[in-house]
Amino acid sequence: MSPTPAIPVPSAFFDLPGDGVHVLCLDTSAHKEWLETTVSALDPDEQQRAARYLDPWHGRRFAYTRGLLRTLLGRFSRQTASGITFSYGPYGKPEMTDADGLHFNLAHSGDWTALGLSRGRRIGLDLECVAGCRDCLAVARQSFTPRELAMLARERNTAGAFCTLWARKEAVLKAAGLGLDSLRAFCTADPAIELHDADGVQVQWSVSEIESPAGYAMALAAEGGPVRHASFRL
Repeated sequence: MSPTPAIPVPSAFFDLPGDGVHVLCLDTSAHKEWLETTVSALDPDEQQRAARYLDPWHGRRFAYTRGLLRTLLGRFSRQTASGITFSYGPYGKPEMTDADGLHFNLAHSGDWTALGLSRGRRIGLDLECVAGCRDCLAVARQSFTPRELAMLARERNTAGAFCTLWARKEAVLKAAGLGLDSLRAFCTADPAIELHDADGVQVQWSVSEIESPAGYAMALAAEGGPVRHASFRL
């Protein structure tokens, strides 16, 4: 029997300060061997969800990312990965039960997956592939505010600019636990955004662009004022 591959996540990723956010970004296809070892931690509902995907790769990607999430949360919370339980918001945002202030968010696009972790602040993370952008102007006209549309019109690289703005908007929605019907309720032109959360409470969200793989755009939204973040890539 071959040895279980060690998880190649840098030890610094686990040294999470109380006022910061750590973001891990990895190429899922390049790390299938060790991600496969995390799949055994999935609960029956997660296993069934992975099996329902029509595209087998999408099912494996879901299983890998959920296994990764459980493994890392287990390290941070000192629990077994399989023993972690989740609750879900009205739009499906998962939260860790008995998290003790630990917040997380997942994003994926193509073969890349990103995971953000914080202590004490709700966060949202989004990752977008520029090459996968289709009909971006039509989508922008339906989803962006007039100010965001004006910003998009000034850019030569329309697809890249659209993905940057879209990642910022999605990150805010995911942090707040809201759905796509709230896309036009706020403008991401400013780094601080006032927007109610899923419970109807008005909250300030700070938005940062995160260094991403070539051809992608990634953004982080965090509850409260500006947040320090560190990025790790595998």
